[in-house]
Amino acid sequence: LRDPAWNPRDSILLDSLNAASSPNKFEVTPSKVPTEVELKTYTPNDIAVHVQSAQGGYLLINDQFDPDWQAQVNGHPAEMLRADFILRAVAVPPGASTVTLHYAARYSLGGLKLPAVVVNDFSDLVMLGAWIVAGVVLLRRRKEQS
Repeated sequence: LRDPAWNPRDSILLDSLNAASSPNKFEVTPSKVPTEVELKTYTPNDIAVHVQSAQGGYLLINDQFDPDWQAQVNGHPAEMLRADFILRAVAVPPGASTVTLHYAARYSLGGLKLPAVVVNDFSDLVMLGAWIVAGVVLLRRRKEQS
């Protein structure tokens, strides 16, 4: 990175989490720029991109990395990579590919990874139960006072 001839547009830094020497060692990887990239969908929870690449390479998503994003390339699960310290990247094979990303928030409770929907529904049920109990208690107090 200190080399004055280094051009950040020609490479990306990939986090190699599986490296034996360091859990957060970044490696400079030459980026093979896809020939064509067409954004099909971009919402807060879903992204779809059509990629045409003669030699394969990486699709760099200029959004913050979050492990709850799940990637697919041509309908098959793909690894979401941390790139350039804070961004997301997905490896794409040569040829035409469709890359889809979906965000599914998860909470870690006691070692369990639960989808946010389950945690939210459970907390809603607990709140509803608390309101019902409070209502029953108030009705009993009114009956006792009258």
